[in-house]
Amino acid sequence: MLLWCAAYAGSDRRTSSARETAPRAAVLKRFDDAAELGMHDGCAVLGMWLIDDATEQADVIRVFGSVPAAITARHEAYLARTTATN
Repeated sequence: MLLWCAAYAGSDRRTSSARETAPRAAVLKRFDDAAELGMHDGCAVLGMWLIDDATEQADVIRVFGSVPAAITARHEAYLARTTATN
């Protein structure tokens, strides 16, 4: 299951997270579409990220915009691990 997190623009700078139960491919497509628009749930976002909490490391598999440094590091570790060649 994927966890979709978002940090919204605006004076309140609120954040949200939601467990996505739709098929993985559908969630990834929705995330990419939202990133292209810079909007999630009808609100402008500063940043968003997807966490695959089914993995041992809780991989951050997608990021968009300005995200916390720890999220960026986890995403870079995921990319390094999944794109490494032998």
